[in-house]
Amino acid sequence: MKKLIGRSDDELRNQMEQFEEGWVFKDAGIDNFLEVSLFSWYTESAVWDDELSKAIVDIAHRMRKYDPGKIREEPQEARDLFKKLYQHLVPEGLRNQLGEVFTPDWLAELTIEKSGYDGEGSILDPTCGSGTFLVFAARKKKEKYQEQHGDELSDEQKSEIAKKILNEIEGFDLNPLAVLAARTNLLIEMGGLLSYHTGDVPVYLADSVRPPELSSQITGSFYTVEEIPTESGGEIENSDDYLNIKIPEEIIERELVNDYFDMAKKYTLRGVSSDQFVQSFREEYGIEEPRTESAMQYSYEDVSDLHDRDANGVWWGIVKNRFRPHFCGTFDYVLGNPPYITLDNLADEYRDKIKSEWREYDILPDGSQAQKKVEHGLLFTCVSIDKYLKKPNQNQGSGTLSFLLPLTAQRGGAAGKFRKYLSENTDILGLTDIADLNPFDVTKNRPLIISVKNGAGTDFPVPCDTWTGSRPPFDKRLDEVDVDRYDFVATHLGSDPTGKWYSAPSNAISAFEKIYGESDYEAHEGAGTEGGHGLFFIDVIDDRSNLIENTNIGRKQWDKVRARVDPSHVFPAAKGSSINKWEYSTPRTLLIPHKQTGEPYSEDELRTTDTWDFLYHNGRDQDVGDRKWYGTRLKDTNHPNHILQRVTERNFSEYKTIYQNITGGTYVDFEAVTLGPEEVLGEEKPVMFDHSINYIDADSKEEAYYLSGILNSACIRAMMRAHSVLNLNPRAIEEVNIPTFDETEDPHLTLAKLSEGAHQLAKSHEIDSFVPDILDKPVEEIGVSNIEMKIDRVASDVFDITDEELESLRYYLEVTRI
Repeated sequence: MKKLIGRSDDELRNQMEQFEEGWVFKDAGIDNFLEVSLFSWYTESAVWDDELSKAIVDIAHRMRKYDPGKIREEPQEARDLFKKLYQHLVPEGLRNQLGEVFTPDWLAELTIEKSGYDGEGSILDPTCGSGTFLVFAARKKKEKYQEQHGDELSDEQKSEIAKKILNEIEGFDLNPLAVLAARTNLLIEMGGLLSYHTGDVPVYLADSVRPPELSSQITGSFYTVEEIPTESGGEIENSDDYLNIKIPEEIIERELVNDYFDMAKKYTLRGVSSDQFVQSFREEYGIEEPRTESAMQYSYEDVSDLHDRDANGVWWGIVKNRFRPHFCGTFDYVLGNPPYITLDNLADEYRDKIKSEWREYDILPDGSQAQKKVEHGLLFTCVSIDKYLKKPNQNQGSGTLSFLLPLTAQRGGAAGKFRKYLSENTDILGLTDIADLNPFDVTKNRPLIISVKNGAGTDFPVPCDTWTGSRPPFDKRLDEVDVDRYDFVATHLGSDPTGKWYSAPSNAISAFEKIYGESDYEAHEGAGTEGGHGLFFIDVIDDRSNLIENTNIGRKQWDKVRARVDPSHVFPAAKGSSINKWEYSTPRTLLIPHKQTGEPYSEDELRTTDTWDFLYHNGRDQDVGDRKWYGTRLKDTNHPNHILQRVTERNFSEYKTIYQNITGGTYVDFEAVTLGPEEVLGEEKPVMFDHSINYIDADSKEEAYYLSGILNSACIRAMMRAHSVLNLNPRAIEEVNIPTFDETEDPHLTLAKLSEGAHQLAKSHEIDSFVPDILDKPVEEIGVSNIEMKIDRVASDVFDITDEELESLRYYLEVTRI
């Protein structure tokens, strides 16, 4: 820093150019620390000015106040400082777009522990970010070496452990700032060993999923490095700002890429022709294949073009880094935390390019909607197993992968083919469910650790170490974390290998296997008020004159209007927030301009009612026809503009059993309740609701109570919790073998009576006389919990569940929240 102070403006700019070219680090024996000059734009003459010069001198003055010796003495403290710096340099919004999440120290240690890595063997993190996994892997290597050789190491031993760390630990990332941070953190962790190492820091700016590909052309066979920036600074505005570089196949296969570009770079700077370059390289490295010579000439012209565009400081480092996945070989351990980003959030061009990889592993779900929501991290996992993890037939045995993945990898519908791939191609060592802890601070997607060994297939069930409790502080070490842990198992149910992996105690899994199956009932979503929530949800102002006012709740703003409506279109309404187990309220009313058959009134029919004036002629600026009908404006369809989605004859059933469509909640707790008719505008009517509530229509009051009884039993509530990922698919209960209600079957009728009693007690704390006879208890001792215990027992008889299995289900509900 002293060299930057007191310099002339030109001298200072020259010093910074040398710094950005990496000479400071090369002089210290570190060749690649700043090899990719993507951040050197400020040294260009068109950018450099007095203000920038003063800012650099000011930074130099501030940096002189820091003691660099502290890095060797207290590497953890220095790493924390750089971690915070990286977090500030990459805004949270951008990290979310990239799918980046910072891995807490304790969680990185746990992931490494679950892999079985003890400090011996080679390690790759293919999405290394700022290098957390690399740092802890290096630390384990040092600790293992000191266990074997003692704390006081000779110079020779220090040199040996330095080489082991930097020869056996490697990382890739696509974010150049992350690569720089990872290199810094790894060097900091080296501490006093740093002076015993020369060469590269093994962290590379590379795409581990899609390294350069081989293609054949008339001029030869090439590997192509795409989208090399043609400028080291400024904004990238169009395709002309990029250039692709083609490297002859033989150069890659013989691992001559470094030699090739060393000579190419040197010769372009000297103005050597392509013919002279080809002749020199051919003679020195024994190139004999004519197609390779032709390809070399073509490739050298690309390099010359970059030289002419003054991009020499950029392309060499990028090319060298991009090819690293081709040369890195396979590893004993692949560890990491792939990006949390779905395919629909990837850049369109990149998403199109990687479709071939998704097809290669056959893990892309069926259906366009499911494909949009599948996690990109699943592809990282398959590629890492296939390309970077040691195979079983290699000398040292198969390698182990331990990845942090979204909980959807275990439970999500879109990940079914991914689960099939793992089941058939790896030996799944176990899962570690840490979703309850919610360890990430920038995503709602809860994680789990999947640990697999490269192998022929998996025998289920597999262990599932389940952690619950409060989120540990970010910088806690693993041995300082205090949580509850449970030894569960995980397996798919039935014969479908794409099925979800349910995790729970062994006896609970046995119960799930009895409950799982095709239901006799279908679940449906409530009326679709999308785009018109604040218009169709109404408040009754005067029930004598049928005067109402729209509520204007929801995202779209609707001007409030008071008007009379036809009372036959007004229904009592439940909201998701008004639903609890056994009880509900109807705080709103809902305007449904549909007939009892579910068909909407035609516009001509509606014109004869007061409802027409409320919806169409009311002085509002908004038009009811501007709402969307499955993506298209209603005005542009053949439907009446007042139509609601998903309204059928079922919605008008007198009795229904409903449960909330949980989306994005903190924890999952399945709760059902039976609805009966409620009074509105002086008339008893069925209760309605929107698409945030799911329902099953019933033919009778007894059937509806039977359904809420069985759905609220520990049998179904536990299964729904093990099935869900902070949300509940409306059709989830269709995978539960619920038999059709039969009033002649004693368990069915008993469940209906018990359920009705629970509803009465929850609502009014009073209960009909028939229920005590079932419970064998006097009225004063009856509570909802007593009824629920009996319901659990009767429901377990329906599914032939044993007492031990029922207790296991209750235990699972007690100790878990998700």
